[in-house]
Amino acid sequence: MPSSVCTKEAFKVFQAKNGYMFPFNSVKATRTSFHTRWVLMFNRGEKPLFCPSRHQLVPASTFLLEDLQHLIIEGQAIPLPPDYCEIADCMYYWGRTMDHRWYYDVVNFFSSILSPTPHPNGINKKCLFRYILSLYVQTRLDFNWFVVQQWHNYFDLLYVQTDDFFFLATSSTSFVRNHLMAATYPQHSAEDSVSDYMDENMSEVTPEVVRSAEE
Repeated sequence: MPSSVCTKEAFKVFQAKNGYMFPFNSVKATRTSFHTRWVLMFNRGEKPLFCPSRHQLVPASTFLLEDLQHLIIEGQAIPLPPDYCEIADCMYYWGRTMDHRWYYDVVNFFSSILSPTPHPNGINKKCLFRYILSLYVQTRLDFNWFVVQQWHNYFDLLYVQTDDFFFLATSSTSFVRNHLMAATYPQHSAEDSVSDYMDENMSEVTPEVVRSAEE
């Protein structure tokens, strides 16, 4: 029976072949192992009956370090780079309780961008975070592109203040909730309500934007 432990030689060969490609070139690595908080596991069998994805996010701490390296070099697991780990932290513990479909949209996106066939470059952090949040915003707003564009502007302003994904996610879900409430109880137009929301919630962001513009 073959060993489930990744040898130093096997890891060295894997690194020589794949170490310069994304996502492996974006994950902390030593001479014998990758170090990450999350891995994307690939289900080689049939898709589970009640699960919208054949792939799963799994905390790396679930496995012994040696076993995890074996899964990675055998192509059964993909280590997540730091920006993706930040998203996984949020989505696994908070996002899937907010919207189960959104969570699996993110998992499926990860499976496409972190595929077993590596490629040279990843996505920059701002574009990555924007895309992940847009999966929620666009569907919840029923692809109302006028309001979606307002959210994009809102996201740009927020990102000047912080690149913390959880903050961006909670702010974006609040933005959507405000619009939906305004559409349900239209004292005035939903578009005006969204504009009011942005004005009221930019007080802490605006000074940062002004300083950035002045610099």
